[in-house]
Amino acid sequence: MAASVNHDHHDRNLDLEIALDRQDLATIRAIGIARGFRTTALRQRAWPLLLRCANGLVHLAVDPPAPPSEDAMAETRFEDQVRKDVHRSFVHFSDVWRDPSDEQGGRPRLQAQLHRMLITVLAKFPFLHYYQGFHDICTVLLLVLGEHVATHALQVLALYFLRDAMHRSNDPALAQMRIILPILKHENKAVFDLFQDVELEPHFCFGWVTTWFAAIVRSFDDVCRLFDLFLSCNPILPVYLAAAIVLDQAEELLEHVREFDIVYASLLRLPQYDSIEPWIATAHELFAKYPIASIQGSTGWAFDENCAALRWDSDFPADLHRPAYPAGHIPVLMHLTATTAVADHDRNLEAALDRHDLAAVRSIGIAHGFRTTAYRRRAWPLLLRCTPDLVHPAIDLTLPLADDFLPETPFDEQVRKDVRRSFVHFADVWRNPHDEHGGKPKLQTQLYHMVVRVLAQFPFLHYYQGLHDICTVLLLVLGERMGTYAAQVLAVYYLRDAMHESLHPTMAQMRILLPILKNENKAVFELFQEIELEPHFCLSWITTWFAHDLRSFDDVCRLFDFFLSSNPILPVYVAAAIILDQTDELLEQDREFDFVYAYLSRLPPYESIEHWIATAHRLFKKYPIPGIQGITGWAFDDNCAALRWDRDFPASLRRATFPVDDVPSLMQSTSTALARAGGDTPYGFTPRPLVLRVVRAGYVPVEGDGRALLLITAVAIGILSMGIGMIQHHDAVAPAAAVAVASKGSAEGLDVLRRVLVSFLRG
Repeated sequence: MAASVNHDHHDRNLDLEIALDRQDLATIRAIGIARGFRTTALRQRAWPLLLRCANGLVHLAVDPPAPPSEDAMAETRFEDQVRKDVHRSFVHFSDVWRDPSDEQGGRPRLQAQLHRMLITVLAKFPFLHYYQGFHDICTVLLLVLGEHVATHALQVLALYFLRDAMHRSNDPALAQMRIILPILKHENKAVFDLFQDVELEPHFCFGWVTTWFAAIVRSFDDVCRLFDLFLSCNPILPVYLAAAIVLDQAEELLEHVREFDIVYASLLRLPQYDSIEPWIATAHELFAKYPIASIQGSTGWAFDENCAALRWDSDFPADLHRPAYPAGHIPVLMHLTATTAVADHDRNLEAALDRHDLAAVRSIGIAHGFRTTAYRRRAWPLLLRCTPDLVHPAIDLTLPLADDFLPETPFDEQVRKDVRRSFVHFADVWRNPHDEHGGKPKLQTQLYHMVVRVLAQFPFLHYYQGLHDICTVLLLVLGERMGTYAAQVLAVYYLRDAMHESLHPTMAQMRILLPILKNENKAVFELFQEIELEPHFCLSWITTWFAHDLRSFDDVCRLFDFFLSSNPILPVYVAAAIILDQTDELLEQDREFDFVYAYLSRLPPYESIEHWIATAHRLFKKYPIPGIQGITGWAFDDNCAALRWDRDFPASLRRATFPVDDVPSLMQSTSTALARAGGDTPYGFTPRPLVLRVVRAGYVPVEGDGRALLLITAVAIGILSMGIGMIQHHDAVAPAAAVAVASKGSAEGLDVLRRVLVSFLRG
């Protein structure tokens, strides 16, 4: 039998050897799809041929790179993020790369090679944008092909296979992942309906698809088998493999509670599997059954014709005698793809604004943002219900805003101080070259008028340092008049929890960072606990909507798009995303309060704000405020802006907002609840009833739970003991010994219950 198996393997390898010798690309692709290449030696021949970077080819896809050299390192704007990712690389697959003769297993040497590969490719093709996960693919190429060939292969992969994920934004890649939905609809309607019920987009598989599963599969042989498939197929195949994996766990998915956070968490983990082959076979069948063209036809979705998936057959023909599409023309294709995406985005936004479709505008603001000042001047007032053509505006838009009428407020002096030190940043936006002072004094006067009018109009609101930063952004985008109206709505419906007499309500809400960290990264949470660090370091981030700390006005406006379209608590979730994004660096700090606090007080370098936004949105859906209350026992006041936002600010413009005149009573309720809970210790939280928390998955005990849990356990043991005794007694048509055992069990159960109850009552 063993001889027969070996003979079969020999025949299969012989077929592949012949195809490799003949450079028969079609046959090599067929073998890569059907069974893979099995050994590193065969992959070292097959992968370069598939990527048209093998020695001796007449038509190389891309010119080979120069031999690697530490003295000739290129530079790229992604250097900082690349270093971070390389630093945390080579954690898995140690059975493949570890060098027993090296004290550090050879890891530093491999990391240096990986760094050179990435920088070489990004420097050579500056129109490509690095994304986190690109290094995982690079790692596999390095371990199989060695640095020089792998660098050449990576250039081809980036241009012809991965370029849809290497735009400035993730939108083209995310759009392609949505083809999972029509596949599910046809293959398993129940799973599709589950996705619809919990409003789940297939973004959970972004890390699978963009790393070709190298970041999540723990068997190097299986990862290489997947690379055999992907290198032999259209670049869209990783999405079809994700669909195959979802379908493979349909039964388990349908058994879950139909809540977003539970379903999302389940899908983030790759299910257990015996063999990768069934997924590969299913993915290939799905691709044949539902090609991209047919999905476009059945859904009406229009993929850009210049994306890698739709151009692959023409860009990368199966005949090596035909050249690949010229690498020098790829930037044009990417520009056309990006332009098409922008045009589609603008059309959708225009239509939503014209219809006053608040839900659609919010959705665009969360997913993509509004892109230009012109669109923001239409979208922001609509989101804030302060445009004059609305039936139910949030505030009175007939109030006088004349310069000769400027009321006084108790906060005028502090406002003047803050305004004097404003307009230091974003000079490229506001500076007027025709003004000796660049227009700064005029803008400061307008800013002062805006802030004072908000405070005078709503005397129950207290000014805090940082409000002027938010008003600055509104002024620069909307102008003074509309900016004032917008600031009034923001203050009443979004920022009021920071505008109490103290900042304690906001500081209470900031503590939701802790259970998020505990569930997302236990090591970071334990660091916070060890040095007794409360999340006050991010107070300015949250109360200024990051306008005080970010230096790119475009990025600040993108965050405002997100925050204006979302629950007022979202800045806290962005803060959580930022902390999680710098986990490795954080855990390397000295475990002392001062060092960690100082490190976290500065925003880390970043390539794109979109990653933080996407993570924050995911965290908010996974850990909504009621869910955090459930697992921690903390009870937010029901009248805080975050818990009332859906009622105060409904998604339909036909429904009126909560009356402004009634907001002071809400704030008074919040202040009273805060005082009743002990002021600022523990930041206004009061435990919810234990019985409402222990039944939830992810329950986290809080102070005071111990004795109650002991009582519940004792009662359960007592009841169980008595129940067993009664069952034994009932079954005893039975010998006297069984009756004696039953009586003894019941007595012991009652005794345990009695002693615990006495202890609890004395307690």
